[in-house]
Amino acid sequence: MGKEIIHIEVDEDIAGIIGRVMAAKEKVVAVVAPKNLGALRSAMNLKLLKKAAKNSGKVTVVISDNPAMKNLAGVAGVALAPNLETKPTIPEVSVAEGQIVVEELRSGEPLTIAGDLDGDGQDDILPKSPAKEIDMESGEEITSKDKDTDGIASEADQANKKRKFNALTSKVDKVWQKALIIGAFGVGAMAIGVAVMVIAVRPQAVVNITTQMDNIDVRRDVRFQLNNNDVPGGLFALQERNLEAEQVEEFEATGEREEGTRASGQITIRHCGPASQLTTDNFFEANGRRYRLGAAVTLPGAPCGNENNWGTTTVVVTAAEIGDEFNLASGQSMILSTDRESYQTRVTSNGISGGTRQIIRIVSEEDVRNALAQMDGTSVEEGRSRLIASLEDDRYAFSLTFRHESGAVEVTPRVGEPVGNGGRATVRRTQTFRIMTTSRTDMERFAMQLAEQTAGEQTVYDIGSFTDGRLFLERIEITQQTGGTTCEPDAEDCVPTPGQVREMTASMKTIARVGDEIPEDEVRAAIVQMAVGDAQREVSGFPGVQRVSINLTPFWVRRLPRDQSRIEINIRADD
Repeated sequence: MGKEIIHIEVDEDIAGIIGRVMAAKEKVVAVVAPKNLGALRSAMNLKLLKKAAKNSGKVTVVISDNPAMKNLAGVAGVALAPNLETKPTIPEVSVAEGQIVVEELRSGEPLTIAGDLDGDGQDDILPKSPAKEIDMESGEEITSKDKDTDGIASEADQANKKRKFNALTSKVDKVWQKALIIGAFGVGAMAIGVAVMVIAVRPQAVVNITTQMDNIDVRRDVRFQLNNNDVPGGLFALQERNLEAEQVEEFEATGEREEGTRASGQITIRHCGPASQLTTDNFFEANGRRYRLGAAVTLPGAPCGNENNWGTTTVVVTAAEIGDEFNLASGQSMILSTDRESYQTRVTSNGISGGTRQIIRIVSEEDVRNALAQMDGTSVEEGRSRLIASLEDDRYAFSLTFRHESGAVEVTPRVGEPVGNGGRATVRRTQTFRIMTTSRTDMERFAMQLAEQTAGEQTVYDIGSFTDGRLFLERIEITQQTGGTTCEPDAEDCVPTPGQVREMTASMKTIARVGDEIPEDEVRAAIVQMAVGDAQREVSGFPGVQRVSINLTPFWVRRLPRDQSRIEINIRADD
């Protein structure tokens, strides 16, 4: 009689192992256990394996050199051999070694319990007989007579073993009862949790269909008019969007201005000859600098003989200009502009002081112009970006219609005024940024209508949009506006500026993908509650379908949902 060898995988369960043993063609089946024993690490599983083999008329032998398998095989009464060349035996298990039963029960392993499989229960856990050899060819046990052995246990030893065994099984039964109660609660809670999860998580199916598609060009000249809309006719309404922003620019003032005071003081005039009149038009000079009288004065007449007899007059004069260079020390000579003959008039300073001069920083007109030019170079682009960013997602903005209007300019300090703050001044103004827009949705809807007309009997599955950049406008032109400036093609030094745009034209272009119609509603209705394989075959039968793949969630779902709304259809091109 032959034998059949079965190698067990690490992740193989006991049910699979039993099925393989029962399907074996030979009576003797050698089960080669993995190193970590896998499903054979439990005495209960070994007992199940032994019983299933017996019921199918087979004898099982476990092949393993793992020390733990000796006790498990002995408890289960299963023949064991360390390799295929060694004769198998049923290991002898002492009462002390039988403690493995209690330990495995405490750890949660489902071990064999007295009377739970077959026999009277005691032999099922701890065989009292010595180790028995098994003939690998016949599957029969080799008796002591066959081995010619004379080692027979005494009746006293057998009685002692039976007493200890009964005490052990009593403890095992109590532990097992507690394990059953705890296990029942655990299994119940797990079942409730699984049921809740199954109910709460609704199945979802995604059906990916690949079909043959062709590309078609979609293009049309369109118009845009202020507040006038006719989408089917290719006319779209223009609407203005604006944004106000206060702009502040700090700049360095570079203007200069002199400031100071005029020197003043008394002078003494000594005069001979007839009396004479001095007016404010007369002036005095000293070191090339002029001083004027504050009021008219009369010089008395006096003989020109002895100079001590000349007439003497004291008057107040003021410097013609500011500056400390007009300050004169007392006793310094001066000249009267109307009489330069020194022998007729003598003029002497009695002390002229108080003249000052300083250069102060002021805001100039040029400073303001430069600051505004700087502001235009930076803030206008910033304003454009902010205006575009403020538009609704649906709005398409025409860049060539962008314009900005500046409000009143406020300069601090004012032009011509002194500047503190380290010579820094500020210019402030409010600007309004404007741009013309139209509806993206309307234009995309119009493009779809054009594509459907061009496709004829085919179905449009995909068309470019402004979002993905495959729908765009070319040759955009302003055909009518109010205000602004225009230039002749050859005009020099002319910069056109947009006004209130009233009408525009452009060329719309995109590409659409078309193919045979695949009715999504019919596909959904045809595959509800089908298994994945059956659903794939069903969908493949629809005209135009080339390939099908179906994904189900959550992972434990095996059939498509009953609810058609939970079935998503994705149709894509076969690239």
